[in-house]
Amino acid sequence: MRSMAPRPRPEAITERTILDLVHGLCGIPAASFTRDTVLLEIDRTVLDPGSLESYVYFRRSHYTRNLIHRDDLFEVVAIGWEPGQASAIHNHRGQECWMGVPIGRLEVRNYRLLEKDEAARTCRLQPSDRYVIDPRHPAAVDPKEPIHAVLNLPEYAARAVSVHVYSRPFDSCEIYQPEQGRYYDVALGYTSRFGVLCPGESAEAGRAAAGRAADAGKAPRAVRKAAPRRSSGPGATPPPAGRWWPRPSRRTGGRARSPAPSSLRPAGAPVPAPCRRRATTWRPRSP
Repeated sequence: MRSMAPRPRPEAITERTILDLVHGLCGIPAASFTRDTVLLEIDRTVLDPGSLESYVYFRRSHYTRNLIHRDDLFEVVAIGWEPGQASAIHNHRGQECWMGVPIGRLEVRNYRLLEKDEAARTCRLQPSDRYVIDPRHPAAVDPKEPIHAVLNLPEYAARAVSVHVYSRPFDSCEIYQPEQGRYYDVALGYTSRFGVLCPGESAEAGRAAAGRAADAGKAPRAVRKAAPRRSSGPGATPPPAGRWWPRPSRRTGGRARSPAPSSLRPAGAPVPAPCRRRATTWRPRSP
């Protein structure tokens, strides 16, 4: 398989929700959680876009990372893309990665690593292939050639939502700047967790449904904003980084966390599907 090659879905497919997908992934034993097995699970259905509305936020400044599920084996993250937004060129440190696009379409651009000096933090890349993924064409990253960028091209003129499955979960990646011939590590963060904005985050028009309302000529909803970040003391969080994503995030200290309590969920937000594995998902900090 080419790096992150698009894979056509079988003809006999049905629509199911994002929580159906999470539940199906939880049913795969760790020993069988391979690229082909997970891709078959993703191939089974096209995701119901409406089932993502309680989780996905959008922002004009950069794309958003919205956590839906996380345990010891895998995490599911939905990314909201405004037209013209793109990721930095990055890799996944050898982790497996699967991606589907239930809303809109995205272009994937792969790169081949020609040289890398870990001491000097320099590199040389060569563009390889590029292709489009959409609701009928999921993809998987090849760990042997994992460097890529994802783009919602301006000419698409529409929002997009991609759903990513990462195994095992990771909290940092390498960002490449081929024009400078350099690369560096970046810590990963989330815009929202289980439908709740993270501290200090804000989102325009809120959810995937708002994008369709805006496309229909309706006024978008007001900006949603989470509680302010803590600037000092226990639980302090750094200020936002640059315009691209991944961006630095607050440290969690590796503590196990569970889904946000119902009192903090937006009205009508679905509860993530239960998983047999020990959950390492997030809960808000104590006051």
